[in-house]
Amino acid sequence: MRFNANYWSIKEKDIKVLEWYKHIEWAHKERKIYKKYIKIAYEDIQNFGINNLIHSGKPNSLDITVHLSWDYAQ
Repeated sequence: MRFNANYWSIKEKDIKVLEWYKHIEWAHKERKIYKKYIKIAYEDIQNFGINNLIHSGKPNSLDITVHLSWDYAQ
């Protein structure tokens, strides 16, 4: 596959535009899901009464560990 789009046929360009569009659409969905779970985590932190985590502070100033895990194998 050539990387200079000037040498691509119209069919190749159409395929690439469709691939790009699908990728952008997928990325937007992933971002929406990511933001949803960050919001849930934020609300859980508030429900536990750990108010120190919802405001900016000095790095490493709290003795706490927060673990986020994503299962990319699904």
